[in-house]
Amino acid sequence: ITSGYVILIVCIAISTILLNTQITKLQEERNGIIQYDSGMRTLSNTLERQIIKMESNLNRFLITDNQTYLQNYYEELATWESNYAELTNLVQDYSGNEKLLEPIYSGILNWIDTVGEPLNDAILNNNDEQVAILIDGTQSSNAIMSLQEGFSTFRNSETAAIQDKITELNNKNTNLTFILFFSLFVLAIITIVIFTIISRKISSSIKDVTSAIEDINTNEGHAYTQLVVRTNDEVQDLVQVANELLQTMNARNWFQK
Repeated sequence: ITSGYVILIVCIAISTILLNTQITKLQEERNGIIQYDSGMRTLSNTLERQIIKMESNLNRFLITDNQTYLQNYYEELATWESNYAELTNLVQDYSGNEKLLEPIYSGILNWIDTVGEPLNDAILNNNDEQVAILIDGTQSSNAIMSLQEGFSTFRNSETAAIQDKITELNNKNTNLTFILFFSLFVLAIITIVIFTIISRKISSSIKDVTSAIEDINTNEGHAYTQLVVRTNDEVQDLVQVANELLQTMNARNWFQK
């Protein structure tokens, strides 16, 4: 009986460890999706706002002549590439779709080279004619709109990739649930088989002993057959004692004859 319990406990322990490992892995993947989605959106929104702020700060400086806006432009100009690199590394490590960011990078450089820096130079050189050309044209607004569309396309693509990951996790979760119930079913079968075998061995030996004792009471004078030991436990002791009794009765019968 103890052996049966030990086998059952070992099976349960193994199943628990395997299932816990799979559940932990699924949880880590789900947490990774949440962290990536949050980080990707935060960095891409920050980068998009930086470009808009650069354009806005230059325009506000022209309106107010406040040097703070020009300083803000320089700060955004100095930090946007580090944010872009961080976003690229994040995307590369998770989905490998960093190529989607290349048009955005090219668009940002294009705006800086054709609008941002020329406008900044015109401001510093007091070139009002060049400033008027750059401000009145649609080049800057078109470039910003193109960048915003690029960011939107990138986020939509990554959202679709994240949704695919979620669907994959849901399928894994369904499979894990099936495995859980199947494992419980197998454990139930193993338990039934083990305890059926044990109970049959015990009950068979006890029935043999009971039958032998009844035979002693009802049929005197004939030889008694030794019982077969089928277990290696306390029931074995009972069978051996019964065999000793049968040997004694056989010897007594022989002597009486």
